[in-house]
Amino acid sequence: MIAIPKDKSIDLLKKLSFPRPTGSNNEILAQKIIINELKKLKYQVKLEKVKYIKSKIIRKIETVARYQIILWLTIISTFLHPLIIVFLFSLYFYSKFYFYPKIQLKLAKGITYNLIANYVSNKNYRNNKKIVLCAHYDTAKIRNESMQKRFKLYSNIFDFTDFLTYSFIVLLFFTGITNISFTKSFSWQDGLLSFNSLIIESMWLFFIFYFCIINLLFIYFILSNKNRYSSGANDNASGVYVLLKIAEAVKKMKFNINIDFNFFAAEEIGYYGCRNWIKSHISKLEKSKTYFINVDTVGKGNALFINKGIGHVVKHYSNNFLIDTLKECATEIGFKTENFWGVFGDDSKLLEENLQACGIITSYPRKNSIISTLLNKLFLMPADIAIPFFDYIHNINDEYSNINKKNINKTIKLLLQSIEIIQKQLDSR
Repeated sequence: MIAIPKDKSIDLLKKLSFPRPTGSNNEILAQKIIINELKKLKYQVKLEKVKYIKSKIIRKIETVARYQIILWLTIISTFLHPLIIVFLFSLYFYSKFYFYPKIQLKLAKGITYNLIANYVSNKNYRNNKKIVLCAHYDTAKIRNESMQKRFKLYSNIFDFTDFLTYSFIVLLFFTGITNISFTKSFSWQDGLLSFNSLIIESMWLFFIFYFCIINLLFIYFILSNKNRYSSGANDNASGVYVLLKIAEAVKKMKFNINIDFNFFAAEEIGYYGCRNWIKSHISKLEKSKTYFINVDTVGKGNALFINKGIGHVVKHYSNNFLIDTLKECATEIGFKTENFWGVFGDDSKLLEENLQACGIITSYPRKNSIISTLLNKLFLMPADIAIPFFDYIHNINDEYSNINKKNINKTIKLLLQSIEIIQKQLDSR
């Protein structure tokens, strides 16, 4: 029988619910609270250095760069062959996912810390079989008021923008191939407007107009975004609280498995805590004997969302055993489950390294738009995925008073039951 540590008022979560931006005095205060709680439980806490990009200007440039690049590639498609533009788009996506992240870590000069605690089983202290539970402790900027009020609308706009971007690349590809097939030649100067097609010219003008509007929208968001930070009760004091309560429980339950508690820094500005941890630890990990569960925003909503994976063209799947275990335990305790797909938390970085990982959040399911459904079909996404509605993160509503205490206790119970099942799985290896 799982015994959840008693804390009906979840006062510790309330204590952690204040703005904690990376590099601030409040972030240091949050670190001290977490460390003190772990020390009360007789854990040794390691502070591992995390480097992050401190310059707010660089971070703003990173935010608008994506749509700026798409706009300029659309513009230069007038005088460069469509297949060259397709190649440049491919180069951009490759750089974005594989090259630029390395540059980011080189540019990182700011310093903060991951907080790491380890539960070492008497039975397994000599082997590398373990579970790693993760949660970030920093908070994000509050979205501007327009984004808060019309979040669903803007979410659909960004889905539509992704759909148009991929549609434009497909148009370029087939136009380029058709051009070569008919002319039997290739000239790098054969841009879209050189084909004398009213349909292609009209479509090109539409893409230019639309991407200009999107760029102006993003610039507006950045300029109107005040320097205010969320209290982060749901995102992610809830996850931190859950990990601290599990750290308390495992001491009493005496699991026969090693458990690491990773409290990551700087997630909201680029997953720097997790990325630095991976860089430092991945060479020492026995991947087949280590399971990761990332806990993020579990204080609101009516369903447990389990991340099945990330990526459109190149996909990285969450570990099936973890997905099945979490679903089984959720069903046992009466926790409604939904599957989702995409980058949301630190688990995305773990999946990119092909680690046995899975992320969980709690939220309300949002009805799939026509565009998101088309994108899912286009990239052969799993058929059973839902979209979480993030109305209680990165905004003024992310307060302790809006936390669902039942969700918190269910998540603690879910993870403790899951740990028992994972322990049996690892014992059999």
